[in-house]
Amino acid sequence: ISAIARTTADAGTMWIATSMGRVLMTRNANAASAGAVSFTRLDDDSALAPTRFPSGIAVDPTDPNHAWVSYAGYNAYTPSTPGHLFEVRVDPATGSSTWADRSYDLGDVPLRSMAYDPTLGDIYAAGDWGVLRLPGGATAWMDAGTDLPPVATYGLTIEPGQRLLYAATHGRGVYSLVLPDADLDQAADAAVSAAVETFGGLDSMIHNALAPTGPPHPIEEVPEATWRSMMGVSSRSCSSSISPTMVSTISSIETRPSVP
Repeated sequence: ISAIARTTADAGTMWIATSMGRVLMTRNANAASAGAVSFTRLDDDSALAPTRFPSGIAVDPTDPNHAWVSYAGYNAYTPSTPGHLFEVRVDPATGSSTWADRSYDLGDVPLRSMAYDPTLGDIYAAGDWGVLRLPGGATAWMDAGTDLPPVATYGLTIEPGQRLLYAATHGRGVYSLVLPDADLDQAADAAVSAAVETFGGLDSMIHNALAPTGPPHPIEEVPEATWRSMMGVSSRSCSSSISPTMVSTISSIETRPSVP
């Protein structure tokens, strides 16, 4: 068994994977007798499923028929079935599954672990070069956070109540990352909407975000990691909510007739 996952959506569902690429699901994992537990094979439902090592499974805590599966190994070993991260949905009536490749621009990067954030629908995937994030509904991967080292990471765990992601690295210890907060995103969107409704648009953006810099340094001695953290907070603190509106405002200004 290479991966195993349960869900809080019910008491009986369990997903497992084997090292040879099989992915299976049972709905009676808690049966009194082990011999009574029955599994349905899912990977043979789709021509997309790779015949490589499944490195992780995350089951939707609100839907036992919805899961994500990550794969190790390189696409070059299975050129007819590329991909490293898949979204799987099971039809509860028929037991058959549909697979969708969510690797997008990930590249041929073997994944060691993955985790699903049900609050935002984000996926976190770990490989030999650190941790990446696929925001819910997005089609492009991004760095999960500037405070995580770009090293082999073999385990990811999300603590939903604390909004924390724990990342276990190979030889560099365990790190924690504070996850984005849906409430803050919604508050920013609401503030932008109110400003647009009141003033008709947004022409500029000024933030008041503060990034911790650690002990004081002369500016020429500020560590590179600190610079990256500061610039990340400064450039991303309010841009995700405001930028689309500013682009729309600028476009409308450019198309207005010139005034003598």
